Amino acid sequence: MTLPAFAEPPPSGQPRFGASPPSSRVDGVLVVMAALLTIVTAMVGFPTPAHAAPAPIDVYPVQSIYERSADYRLTVNGREVPVTRYHGYDIAQFAMGSGSATLAVTKINNTSIGAYSISPAKLNLGGSVSGPTLTFTVPNDEYLIVKVDGRPRLVIAIDSAETNRPSSSGSGNIARCGLRSLG
Repeated sequence: MTLPAFAEPPPSGQPRFGASPPSSRVDGVLVVMAALLTIVTAMVGFPTPAHAAPAPIDVYPVQSIYERSADYRLTVNGREVPVTRYHGYDIAQFAMGSGSATLAVTKINNTSIGAYSISPAKLNLGGSVSGPTLTFTVPNDEYLIVKVDGRPRLVIAIDSAETNRPSSSGSGNIARCGLRSLG
């Protein structure tokens, strides 16, 4: 009995269903390419997501007539930012350039933080708590309200850094106009 052509086994060394026979030259090139890719990846490393560089911070001076907060201390990218006490809330103000800012809000009495909130909630800013300190990162300038345990609200006013600042001396200086400084 003769089998139809589609049922006959292929000649020795030939794959079924019309596939081409493997080429040892192609296999060798693929092995070399995989080895080179492995070596280059090991030397260069795997790509990692880009992180924004820390933003430069410009801390606003606070006049001595204002009382410092009895509840909070704030550092931003490692720099201390004054926190001022007002009736019903505390406030900290600074400007930041491009990049991100890592804020660390610390309760002054050093008791551990139990509960906190950061608003506006639409920013979805998550924080991490370590003892009396809440740490979180903002990607750009924002106005925030932080609530820690039962303490007064902490308003954090983050302005964008001033650009095209005029020179403190030269033809545009107000001192040349005969006006005196009030500060």
